[in-house]
Amino acid sequence: MRKLIFTLALTFALLFTLASAQQTQVMPVLFLNGTGAYAELPGPVTDNLVNATIECWVLWESLHKWSRVFDFGKEGNAAVLQNERETPTLFFSVWDRSGKMYRAEGLKAIETGKWQHMAIVSGKAGMQLYVNGERIGENAYVMPFSAISGGRNYLGRSNWPDDEPFHGFIADYRVWATARTASEIRQTMFTQLKGDESGLAGYWRFESAQGNSSPDLTSRAQGATLLSGAVVMNAPGPPISRVSLEPAVPPGIPPRDLHRLMAETALADHRMDDSEHALIQAVQRAGTLTAPEVVAIELAVRKDLKIGAQSPEEETFLKTLESAHRDGKLTTDEADLLSKLQQGLGFVIVQMPAWRTCCGRCPK
Repeated sequence: MRKLIFTLALTFALLFTLASAQQTQVMPVLFLNGTGAYAELPGPVTDNLVNATIECWVLWESLHKWSRVFDFGKEGNAAVLQNERETPTLFFSVWDRSGKMYRAEGLKAIETGKWQHMAIVSGKAGMQLYVNGERIGENAYVMPFSAISGGRNYLGRSNWPDDEPFHGFIADYRVWATARTASEIRQTMFTQLKGDESGLAGYWRFESAQGNSSPDLTSRAQGATLLSGAVVMNAPGPPISRVSLEPAVPPGIPPRDLHRLMAETALADHRMDDSEHALIQAVQRAGTLTAPEVVAIELAVRKDLKIGAQSPEEETFLKTLESAHRDGKLTTDEADLLSKLQQGLGFVIVQMPAWRTCCGRCPK
């Protein structure tokens, strides 16, 4: 009885979490248009995998004939996650090297137009199929996952030429070199990973694409290739907590002190390059400093180092001066405005060659 109560409570908690987290959040996801768009993962992804878990968030826009979430291998020797014909029945199917097929299925498990978490597991306990953290199908067949390597690893496309392409969205695609348990799947399904987790063999968030490639965040760095109209786009995403990949603030150093240290280091050579500026911005966001706090810190650093503007008034003056000179000349109206701003600042304007002007504080 206790076990039954625990199971019911856990199921309720999962459904409650899923329902409450289904608030729309716009985020980058992979979109496959159903007319031929697909992505391909590198061949070595499944090499040397004995046990395996593949999991991702999926939203089917419409059901095409035998459409695939993924199809790894080749015709007659593959592992696939697909719908049956044009129905919402979900199959995790494996064809061994002799062409014999084994299947774990979930009847009417697919809900079109809705994000669902899907996972398949292959290991010593056989084949298992999960939707939203609940096991819905299983098969006792045991096969090393590497037995389907050597072919093509498709997302949204079949290795069988007559099957139709997937139409919908895919997000947070993970390949593990372990047979994960139900509790392990549930533990991380609602949060993004970073790519350095133990046992993770491949991880594609589909948050960005350079050209037609989207990065693998694990150390294997095996990018996914986007083909035939596959795109990473901003759309209402799955109910998943997003995790920043930016550097965290080192423990023990208050954000204000760390930001000042970074600014002092960057300005020591009297300039701040793009990489220094980007790192300082990352520290600012990680430390949750407000914009006024950042301005105050950087003004204090410039004052100590005697570099550039050293007060809010001076900073306003220099920004106005820079704006006035963008067209290469200083008009009478601009000169009058700058003269008013200059009053009380305590420094003189030094005329530079051509049209550039500075406050006279910077070293020659």
